[in-house]
Order: sequence, then structure tokens, then C-alpha cells
Amino acid sequence: MKYLFITLLFILCACGSDKKEPQQLLEEGEQLEQIEPILEPIELVTPKAEFNLIDEALEQLGLNKDQYKTELVASKPFPNRPEETIIVIPEIADTDDDDDTFFTYHSHILIVDSSTGKIKYRFYESDQTNQWLSDALKFASIKIDTAPYKLSENKRAFGVRINFYNSSQPNPYNKETISLFVKDGKTLKKVLNHFTIQLFNGETDTTCYAEFTKQEKVLIIKEEKSNNYFNILVKNKISAIFRDEDTNGECQENINITTETKTLKFNGQHYE
Repeated sequence: MKYLFITLLFILCACGSDKKEPQQLLEEGEQLEQIEPILEPIELVTPKAEFNLIDEALEQLGLNKDQYKTELVASKPFPNRPEETIIVIPEIADTDDDDDTFFTYHSHILIVDSSTGKIKYRFYESDQTNQWLSDALKFASIKIDTAPYKLSENKRAFGVRINFYNSSQPNPYNKETISLFVKDGKTLKKVLNHFTIQLFNGETDTTCYAEFTKQEKVLIIKEEKSNNYFNILVKNKISAIFRDEDTNGECQENINITTETKTLKFNGQHYE
């Protein structure tokens, strides 16, 4: 009888164990069913990026990647209107197979919709008049200037800055120009043309002796008007830099700073 009781107890324990194991598997299965949907691939919707806006603009202009300099293309959203983005594209107009530094460019200045890339305003100028030339002076970079150039109560301009330089060590030369653009109907209008905003040039023996001139100009919007546009005061800081050896053979530098001002006035078409 004792042995029969032990045998029945063993069978009951074994049955209990068999019932518990499927229950554990079921619970694990239920957990997997809950996790599986989370592990499924999720399709991410990426917002239109800046480079995609440029691609959209190029497609609308009918330009392929062989027709412009990728490293020179610039874009920047308006600080006060993020729904609009400024894009500047230098289209290659001419080049020289025997001189890989020579290029001329047509200029495309655009304002596009920041969400779709659709061109809303456009300015085009050919290489014949825009001075976008890379030769002895290298056309180095394009920067978009969105400082608050408020030229009238309802006209705010933005700037396009172009940097040029040469690679001569004895006669270094660096120049930056600015052009200002405003919306005009459904297009853009250039109101300041290729104005030199910074200039550095001179000569040196590359060891000590040097004579350099550095000009740094600031544009200040005034209250006075000409033809319904505010005058622009140009404040020019000029640094005359002289370097030479003294009687002890030590290289000494002297800098003389002066300031000049001039006023640009709008003649009905552009500032001069």
C-alpha cells in the first residue's frame, strides 16, 4: 500500500509538471506576439533635406552635375522666413582644357520653397556681365549673407558674397565682393553689384619685409532715402601694414589704421 501511494504521488507530480510546461510556453509565445510587431521594419519618413532642395532646383533649371561646381553651390534659409531658402548655383559657362584653373560661370540666384524645392523667385546673369571668373584670381567660395539689409519699409535684401584670391606668396591678393538682391514681383532684382567689401594685397620677400594694405568695409543702413530706398553708409577700416628688420636684425611690424566713409545712393535701378 505504501508503495502504491508513492507511485500515485509520482504520477501526479509528473502530470503537474507536464501541465505547467505548456503554460510557460504559451506565456512566452504571448510575449513574442507582443514583441514581434515592434521588431517589424519601420518605414521612416525623412524630411526634405537641404541637398534635396538643391537637387530639386537643379532639375527645374535643367542642369546636370557636369554643368556646375558642387563645392561652390551655397544655400541658406531666411532667418525670418524659414519656409523659404536661398540657393546660389554657379553654372559653368566656359572652361579651358589646357588650363584647369580657368572657369567662367553664369549665376543663378534662387529663392525656393523650403518644403518642396519649388523655385519662387529667380535671378539669372550670364558670365559676360556678372564678373564670375576664375583665372589668375581663383573664384574660391560663395557665401549667402542674411544680415538685415532693410532697404525700405517693405524691402529686405540679402547678400551674395564671392571670394577671390591668388596663390602668389610674394604678391598675395584676396578680395571679397557683395551683391544685394531684393524680391521684385515674381523675380529677384540686383540692387548692389559686385561691391568690394574686403581687400588684402601687397608684397613681401616671404621672410620679413612686407608692405600690405587691408580694407574691411561695413554696410550701415541710414534713415535718409534716395528714390524710396535708404542710403547705405560704407565705413571702411584701412590697415597699412609695414614689416622690416631693425638695426639688430629683428623683424618688426608697424600697423597704421585709418577710417574712410562714403555713401551709396539708390538711383532708381541700383546703388552707386
